[in-house]
Amino acid sequence: MDIKKTLKKIWKFLWEDESPQSYIAFIIVSYLLLKFIAYPGFLLIMGWQDVVSVLSGSMIHAENVNTTYFDWLDSRSINYSEFPFLNGLNPGDAVTVVRVLPEDINVGDVIIYVPYKYTNSSIIHRVIAREKQGEIYFYTTKGDANIGIGIFEINITYDQILGKAGIAIPILGYPRAILHNFLGI
Repeated sequence: MDIKKTLKKIWKFLWEDESPQSYIAFIIVSYLLLKFIAYPGFLLIMGWQDVVSVLSGSMIHAENVNTTYFDWLDSRSINYSEFPFLNGLNPGDAVTVVRVLPEDINVGDVIIYVPYKYTNSSIIHRVIAREKQGEIYFYTTKGDANIGIGIFEINITYDQILGKAGIAIPILGYPRAILHNFLGI
């Protein structure tokens, strides 16, 4: 079999044929190329682990941000003047995930982590405490808009952490947020 002829047939089928089968095949091939080649290649080139969407309002800086964030940090003598994302994060923001070493995650950093072993859900919250026991780091997080700390936010280990938030891009995460919040996908 002539590989060159076969590739030409496939190319013609995907790009020139106007049949329903051709359109379906084009969509499938495009999806596979984007998902498994273009997207991972882009992440690799940019030095990112992933790009996630903010889905909840736990990092919003709204009217009550003084009591849930600023006063909360002040009462614990935590200096937040140099924290990244001083204005919080909003649902629909796309956030790049940067892989870092355990010792490079500091109080004030925003991390993305999986709270439980057997779940696909990830959380994006701010580190409010870091403790080292032996060679292992343990982190505690809190959503800026949350009044308190949930049980799932205490003693987070490095193996639960997907990475640290790098860049937030407003609005770009809306398609994912809509799929998740309204369709459960």
